[in-house]
Amino acid sequence: FQAIEPQRVEQALQARQIEPAKAAVLARISEGSIGLALNLAVAKGQLDVFECRKQAAAFLEALPLAMPMNYLAGRSWLDKKVQREQALLLVQLWQLLLRDLMMCKLQLYDRIYNIDLLDELKSQSSGWQLPALKQALVIVQEAYDALVSSVGMKTALETMALKIDKIYKE
Repeated sequence: FQAIEPQRVEQALQARQIEPAKAAVLARISEGSIGLALNLAVAKGQLDVFECRKQAAAFLEALPLAMPMNYLAGRSWLDKKVQREQALLLVQLWQLLLRDLMMCKLQLYDRIYNIDLLDELKSQSSGWQLPALKQALVIVQEAYDALVSSVGMKTALETMALKIDKIYKE
């Protein structure tokens, strides 16, 4: 199926009593899929999509990590209670945030998925080099693939975070 325009997805979400600000973001990050947008709108286990995104954004904001292992030790997304589905969602949100940082770097603001975070994304993008963002996207995809292949969640997410921290510092 072809993607539906974000405005139509947003209208469909609002018709299902999803508040307009959330509907606008969900319409974009679902990439034109009403079904995916509705699935994202419903809390997945202990974390909803906006809480997961908040955690993903907090990690990117914390870069560079002064003491990476100390930082990672306190992250709830490494908690044993986090389900694989939640970890996959978190990694997908990292992909979208990194992609949005790349769009900001290229000044393609109309292509941003996380439109409600535009000011923060613009600010963060100044700390990144474009090749590092591309590398970070590859690292996040590797983490996603590892999670799908049943690699331990903590191992996959810690490895991803440490690699991203390293390329950010280069």
